[in-house]
Amino acid sequence: MDKKYSILIDGLLGTGVKGKIREPISSAINMINSIKEKNNDNINIISIDVPSGLDPNTGEVPDKAVKADLVVTFHRSKLGMEVQTEYIKDICVKSIGIPEEARLFVGRGDIIPTLKIRSKDTHKGQFGKVLVIGGSKNYSGAPAYASLTSINFGIDLVKTFAPQVVGDVIRGYSPNMIVRTAPGDWLDLQALEEISQLIEWSDSIMIGPGIGLEKETEELLVEMLKKIKKAKIPLVLDADALKLVKNHLNLIKGLPVILTPHEGELNIMTGVKLPPGDKIEERGQIIFNLAKKLDVTLLVKGANDFISNGKLLKINRTGCPEMSIGGTGDVLAGLCACFNATKNDSFKSACSAAFLNGYIGQYCKKVIGPRFTTMDLIDNINEAILELLE
Repeated sequence: MDKKYSILIDGLLGTGVKGKIREPISSAINMINSIKEKNNDNINIISIDVPSGLDPNTGEVPDKAVKADLVVTFHRSKLGMEVQTEYIKDICVKSIGIPEEARLFVGRGDIIPTLKIRSKDTHKGQFGKVLVIGGSKNYSGAPAYASLTSINFGIDLVKTFAPQVVGDVIRGYSPNMIVRTAPGDWLDLQALEEISQLIEWSDSIMIGPGIGLEKETEELLVEMLKKIKKAKIPLVLDADALKLVKNHLNLIKGLPVILTPHEGELNIMTGVKLPPGDKIEERGQIIFNLAKKLDVTLLVKGANDFISNGKLLKINRTGCPEMSIGGTGDVLAGLCACFNATKNDSFKSACSAAFLNGYIGQYCKKVIGPRFTTMDLIDNINEAILELLE
C-alpha cells in the first residue's frame, strides 16, 4: 500500500450484522486488519458508526470484524461497543441532529418493529403461546381482561389458569377462552404440578391479576418462580404478584421479567417512594437505579410511564385521563406478555406495551367518547394498531 496514506476508513457494514460474513466483505475485513498489522505506526483505521462485523448491542463478533483505532459513532454510543476493547481503541460520538426527546420518549419508531407479522408458512402456535395465572374468589375480571387482550392482539394460543371457583365465570367471557382450574377459592401448591406443565408449554407467562394475597398463594408463587427461572421463560409480574414477591426479589433477579407497578405498588414491593410526577429527571434516575439493582425491567405506570432495565430509560406519554378505570392495568400487563411472546426482549416489550396501551385509550376516546370501558380497549386493539400503522 502507498505509504502516503495515513488513514483507512471502514464503512463496510452497519449495526445489523449477523452470522458469517459473506464475500467480498469478508476478504475486505481481512485486508484492512492485515494492512493495520503491517503498518501499525503509520496508518489509523477509522470505522463509521460501528466496526464492520461487530454487534454493537452486545460487543460480540459472530465471525470477524475490523479492528478500529477510532469509531465515529452517531447520536449515542452503542452499549456493546463500550465494553469492547479488542476491536475498538477509542470512540467519538457525533450528533446527527436527533433531539434528546427522540431518545427519551417512546414513539412510533419504537413500537412498529416489534409488531411482528406472520410468515406465509406460519402454523398455529408459532405466533406465541401466552399463559395467564391469576384470579381468586374475589376477582374473575382481571385475569379475563389479560387473556382477552392476548387473544385480541392475535396471539395464537392463550391459556388462563385460575381457581375453580371463578373458572366458569372466566370461560363465560368468550368462547375463545381456554381455562384450566385448580380446586379451591385461591391458587395454592395443589396447582403446582399442572402449572409446571403449562410453564413448559408457554412462550410468555403473566402472573398476578386478581390472584390475591393469601400466604398459600405466596408459597405457590415462590415455586413457580423457581421453575420459570430454570426454564428461562419471559415473565410479567403484575398486581397482587408484585406484593407477594417483595420478600423474594432474589428469585427474579436477572430473569427476562417485566414488573408493572404503579408508584404505590412499587413502594410496597421495594420500599422506594418516588418523587412527584413533575420531578421527571429525579423520578427517572430513581427508577433507572432500581431496575439496575434488581436486574429486571421496570414499567412504572402513571400519567407518564417510566420504563427501565438498568441500562436504558424511556418515558411513555400516550394515554388519557379517561383510562384511570379498573382493568386498564390488566390490559397493559397482557400487552407486555404479547410482545414477549412474539420474541421481543423485555425492555422493548415493555416500551411497546406502554405506548400501545395508551394509544388504544386515545383511539377509544376519539371514536367512542370520554366514557369507555376496559372491554372497549380490548375490543379496539386491532383497529388502533391499524390506525397506528397507517
